[in-house]
Amino acid sequence: AGSSAACLLLRWLTGGLATPVHALAAGVGPAQGVVAEAVFTFSLLFVIYATILDPSPRKVLPGAGPLLTGLLVGANSVAGAVLSGASMNPARSFGP
Repeated sequence: AGSSAACLLLRWLTGGLATPVHALAAGVGPAQGVVAEAVFTFSLLFVIYATILDPSPRKVLPGAGPLLTGLLVGANSVAGAVLSGASMNPARSFGP
């Protein structure tokens, strides 16, 4: 309920101004955007699996999963913001 209220407040404050944050940059084609998002998503899922979800007793850096995941999300956001908005989740880009 709080996030919905915040969205409505933001819409009211901006006069309904829509700011598309997940758009391709100038000079970036659709295929390049899809490949970039696929690389970002793969790297994120790989790090999550290798550091948090791996069922083997020999995990890579045990206990560091949340930190590494957060660092990768930050790195992906910085690297991908100029290309495609770095959504790393197609539902965010295709949703309303």
